[in-house]
Amino acid sequence: MVLLLSVPAARAQDEPPAIFAKLDYETALARSKAEGRTLILDAMTSWCAPCKQMDRTTWIDPRLVAWVAERGLAIQLDMDELVDVRKALGVTAYPTIVLFQDGSEYDRVVGFRTADAMLAWLGAALEGKRAEDLMLEELADLRASADPARAWGERSRLVQDLLFTGLRDEALVELLWLYDLRASQPAEIRGRFWSRHFHDLQGLAGESADAREAFTDLHQDLTARVAQGATDEGLVRDWIRLGFVVGEGTATFDWADERASTSEGVASLRRFEALLFEPLVAAGRWRTAGLLLEDPLGHVRFLRDTLGAYDQPLEIGSGGAMPLIPMGGPKPKVIPAIPMAPEKPAAAGPGAARRGKVLPMIPMLGGASVQDDAPDAAAAQAAEIRRRLTEQFRHEAATCYAALLAAGREGEAAEVAGLLIGELDDARARTALVAAAMRAGVEGRAREAHQLWLDEAAR
Repeated sequence: MVLLLSVPAARAQDEPPAIFAKLDYETALARSKAEGRTLILDAMTSWCAPCKQMDRTTWIDPRLVAWVAERGLAIQLDMDELVDVRKALGVTAYPTIVLFQDGSEYDRVVGFRTADAMLAWLGAALEGKRAEDLMLEELADLRASADPARAWGERSRLVQDLLFTGLRDEALVELLWLYDLRASQPAEIRGRFWSRHFHDLQGLAGESADAREAFTDLHQDLTARVAQGATDEGLVRDWIRLGFVVGEGTATFDWADERASTSEGVASLRRFEALLFEPLVAAGRWRTAGLLLEDPLGHVRFLRDTLGAYDQPLEIGSGGAMPLIPMGGPKPKVIPAIPMAPEKPAAAGPGAARRGKVLPMIPMLGGASVQDDAPDAAAAQAAEIRRRLTEQFRHEAATCYAALLAAGREGEAAEVAGLLIGELDDARARTALVAAAMRAGVEGRAREAHQLWLDEAAR
């Protein structure tokens, strides 16, 4: 399921754009069939930012309004409210726009679409074409470009559309082409490949034997070069990421353990902290994870000091370091930030949560959207964001604490614990520290402190 962003200052509309008829699904389907019209269903949710953006732009475009008035019928349905319809249609991402002809589904597209793109799609449908046909035509044109590098962004954009449509073979060709080309591009392009496509590669490797074989070949080539002592940072980063893509994380962790056996190796390994820390912890390699931490106190202080960063409305372009907002859950995760100030984006992929250095847009919070003039709702949203940041602070501080203990860095571990308890002076903070130490198997290294915290938590 695609994770979509929600814009904090977006005004929820009480009424959908005028292009949409106020009909339920069954009635609209029957009427469109009886009148020989094309039915356009906008399957959306109240918290979906691309859906709201289409409301403000695409769905009010006079050309599209005229097309629907002449040839079609359009309805907009909230999938959070109509779970049975969502399940029946198999909608898993928003917006999903479904096209019906003669009472049956003809085609669908997923994600934001401009009015031009919608009109091209609708026009093609009248000619018997589908979105897949348009994608393949566009892809052929891009592949025939005299300057392939200039087509990088467009071909990168097409990958997810190809995957959504089930064109895995074409997506694989594009991903391999993008991977090969990025090596000759600036570092920004190399990083952009992984931020956009790490999960595409990982998902495709799990679905396609051909893709897994291709990515494994790439990984094995880099494995040989790393084993020969290659020190190029970009090459090693590619090797680490490809290892996660093809499920060869154990070899990566063994390599990290070996490097962590010397002080020189630790120093070189810390360049990859953002990529390796969380996977190492998940794999139970706590000692190596703790040695990787270059500035754990600085990281935990940043999380502490920015707990209230979103208590007030954001000003676009204000700059400064802002935390990424967790999506919640027992192990908080974050979505990649979208830079709104003149700063470089944080690296995405494994470990990206540890580098909140850009101003992100607010991720989906679920539930009702927030209006500009609804102070109670805005306050509730701010409280929810603070709660998630607090959960992340507690979780990451406790994880850092246990990793530092495992690495023999007891003094820094105690300081991290002090930062957490000093800010969140409650039972949950104390038990989180002890629980993390137990998961790491190092609860005995600070036995007195742990017993004290458990006694205090029980009071």
